[in-house]
Amino acid sequence: MNFEHDGTADTVQTTFDPGSESAVRTVVETVAAAIDADPLDMEPFGNHVDPDALETLCRAGERPGDWELQFHYEGTAIRVTGDGDVRVRPAE
Repeated sequence: MNFEHDGTADTVQTTFDPGSESAVRTVVETVAAAIDADPLDMEPFGNHVDPDALETLCRAGERPGDWELQFHYEGTAIRVTGDGDVRVRPAE
């Protein structure tokens, strides 16, 4: 997975294909890259967001760019969009 780091905004971003790639895996790996952690050492993702609901939301989009979901996890603010964009930054 390729991550882009924006040093001025402390944002890490990546994209995934909502039709064939796991949104949950993408989010967890992007957060791990942002906080320099091993995903296995992080708090379970399911304690913050229902993983099945996120996967369903990502795969159900007939009009993929029409939604955005924001939430916090591991001290970060996360934004996932229907077109497969994931952005992670420190939570305020």
